[in-house]
Amino acid sequence: MKPTYKRRIYLINKDFQIKFIIYTATIALITIAIFYGMLLFFFDELVQLGLKSGFPAGHVYFKFIADNRYDMMNVYFPVAAIFVFIIIFVSGTLFSHKIAGPIYRMNLYLRSLSLESIVSPLSFRKKDFFQDMAVSYNKRIMFLRTLATKEPDKLIDALKLKHGEK
Repeated sequence: MKPTYKRRIYLINKDFQIKFIIYTATIALITIAIFYGMLLFFFDELVQLGLKSGFPAGHVYFKFIADNRYDMMNVYFPVAAIFVFIIIFVSGTLFSHKIAGPIYRMNLYLRSLSLESIVSPLSFRKKDFFQDMAVSYNKRIMFLRTLATKEPDKLIDALKLKHGEK
């Protein structure tokens, strides 16, 4: 039976996720600034093209360029930039959640090792990243459990060797 509520905590590992979101937001702002600069350059090139073509200063071509430049730079571009920034910000938050979740879960699971209270295999949410890490970890734990029950002396020797004892 599925729970009737859906968890709404998106900042699981705040330090990592906030840095990740700031990073993606910064990339978004830099990209938006580059596109703004490219639009300015594009319209300046259109004006230069009109001048090279010999159009007089009051020509309808220049009025057309000026009107479109104003609309593009002061209306359409800011709306599109805000929309794109919001999409990237939300996507960065959701993406970081799929990374931070498994790390958080693994950290909790590793803490439980010291308490000797492992009762179920490690698992992540269905759409989280690093599913293969949970599988590898579970295989290793199963191997160690089998070794501990069937050949505890080998496990003890391996642990002693790991810690530099003979």
